[in-house]
Parts: sequence; structure tokens; C-alpha cells
Amino acid sequence: MITEKDRIRLPDKAFDSPGYLLAERLTYALKKMSDSVEINSEIRGGIPVLKGSRMPVSRIIAELGENATISEIAEDYELDVRQVRNFIDGLAVLLDRSVLKK
Repeated sequence: MITEKDRIRLPDKAFDSPGYLLAERLTYALKKMSDSVEINSEIRGGIPVLKGSRMPVSRIIAELGENATISEIAEDYELDVRQVRNFIDGLAVLLDRSVLKK
């Protein structure tokens, strides 16, 4: 859900524009992604990882593809389940797909 804090500050008439919803969705997705993913050349050679860990986000996606739940992934790799959910949520919105449930 997009909170007031996540909203883009635009003039009132901009809220009626077709591009406004897209801008809102992108802002939300990018916030979720920046809160949960980091790219640092000194961590795993710069591949995207879950922030504060060495877990490549590609591994999380692969685990989901192998039918693991978000809770199972977090437990198996000792990750914060909320952070994994935020990553998946941001990615889903960014890709304009439904968010996976547990």
C-alpha cells in the first residue's frame, strides 16, 4: 500500500493525469527495492544482495521458482522475513505483477 510518506509531491491537477498512477507505483517499488537491496562492489563483486547480507537477490528469486515460500527462504538462510517480503513486493510492483502471499 502506498503511504502518504511514499507519495510524490505534485500539484493537485497532476493527480488527474494518466501518468500519475504509474509514477506512484514506481515510487513505491523503488522505495521498497532501495530499502531491501544493495549493490556494493565489495560485497560479492557488486551483484545485488539483500541489504545487510551476502544473499544474492537472484537466489531468492530462484528459491521462489523452486516453490519455496518467503518464510522458508528467510528461515533457511537466516534472513529477516519482512525484508524478503519487501524485496518481493517491490519487485512485483516494479514488474507490475501481483504480490506473492506467504
